[in-house]
Amino acid sequence: MVVFIKPVLRTDVPLRIGALGGLPPSDPSFFSPNPVDLAALGVALEIATLSEQTAGNATRVIAVTIGPKSWEFVLRRALAMGATEVMRVWEDSWSEEMFEPREGSGDIPAFLAHVTAPIVKKLNPQVVLTGDRSTDTGRECFAGFLAASLGWPFAHRAAALVAQGESWNARVRLERGYLREVILPAPAVVSWSSTAVNVPEPSWPVWFASQTAPLPSISPTGSTPPTLHPAQLRPPIPRVKHFTAPDKALDAEGRIAAMVALPPTQEGEVLPATMGVEAQVNRMIEVLKDKGFLNAVPK
Repeated sequence: MVVFIKPVLRTDVPLRIGALGGLPPSDPSFFSPNPVDLAALGVALEIATLSEQTAGNATRVIAVTIGPKSWEFVLRRALAMGATEVMRVWEDSWSEEMFEPREGSGDIPAFLAHVTAPIVKKLNPQVVLTGDRSTDTGRECFAGFLAASLGWPFAHRAAALVAQGESWNARVRLERGYLREVILPAPAVVSWSSTAVNVPEPSWPVWFASQTAPLPSISPTGSTPPTLHPAQLRPPIPRVKHFTAPDKALDAEGRIAAMVALPPTQEGEVLPATMGVEAQVNRMIEVLKDKGFLNAVPK
């Protein structure tokens, strides 16, 4: 099992604003591991322990971070929690500034997923876990980009994960508190959405060992980071939309499952982008009203 973790700015310490209005300098005391990433690592450790206790299978849990040497503290935390191995991915041609949260850096997660996918394939895991988001940027896109680069099945915002033979049963969060179970053939990528994972606090000897252990670094040779052009970023162009309504006799969960399971189709009424958003919304309300989902058109 491979788990990606990263540091984020702490929220439990005061932020010092510099003379130029910047955030604090690269001081490790201002950073901590992303809490959802740590929860994902805790889930991996729980699954590994259960596999060993029930089937006698020794499972490797490898914690990976993509960042400069100053990020090693998150790997030492992973070792203290019980990770079997740790690994830092870094290329000497990269700069630490490319990892700083800022406007216009949205293509960085896609780049990092692309260059680390070959490394993940060599590790040959049964599942890759990440947090569904980081508390500093919250883009929720790295895991999806990684799954696309690997060509593996993907589940986003998982709240439960169980191994089932050669597959993974993931319970994912939908909107408005709904949950849905999906079956993912291994290997798969899963983003974890909960911090409610009980991980025992490491003992002093374990902490000491994690702080003194050598940490390997791997370089994706020849990978050049993308050049960012914030001024050229544009909102997504509205796509032509197709709509359909599920059977109103279904319950709420059944309606959601029916919509999620719908195959791509070219049937139905087309709402072109030239209509404008307001006209598209009004037409959708009319359709839902006609099918009995709305009693009246809201004003």
